[in-house]
Amino acid sequence: MNQLPINEILPQTEDKSKKTKLKISITILFLLAVIGGCFWGLRDNKDKPTLDSRYMELTVVGNQGYAVPGVVVYINSNFEGITDSFGQLRKSFFLLSNSTLDITLEKKNKKSQTQLNVSNYKKDIKANLSI
Repeated sequence: MNQLPINEILPQTEDKSKKTKLKISITILFLLAVIGGCFWGLRDNKDKPTLDSRYMELTVVGNQGYAVPGVVVYINSNFEGITDSFGQLRKSFFLLSNSTLDITLEKKNKKSQTQLNVSNYKKDIKANLSI
């Protein structure tokens, strides 16, 4: 009769504490890598301008405070539109959060120039401009 070694009859249990320690170590390393990546992404971004979608509503009024329709509006030397019958021009833009807009208004022989700093507005830009 052949004798079988004891470890074949009753398999030896592996040291579970080693496996548990290894799993915990790997989990901790993973979490440290994730947290480190988050802090790496947040570094020095406070001062960098971001590209934001902004809705702009301009209302053009004349000397007597009435809305002026038909005013040609240029922003940063680009034609953006003509004010409607309520003296308004509504438009959406992608703008840098620290940009300045040079706005030129023209109607017949009148011309007006204004600068708007985008950082002065939290979200939408609503401005009353005179011509």
